[in-house]
Amino acid sequence: MDRFIWSNRGIEAGETKLFSQVGVRIYDGDQKTSYDDGNINL
Repeated sequence: MDRFIWSNRGIEAGETKLFSQVGVRIYDGDQKTSYDDGNINL
């Protein structure tokens, strides 16, 4: 899955947080990834 970057870092210089959600599970098509019940920031 090359569409996402996994990171434990915060917002970097020049970035703006648009949205944050907790309790997130990510799917790659119909396949569930190991990212389960986490936080996502866009």
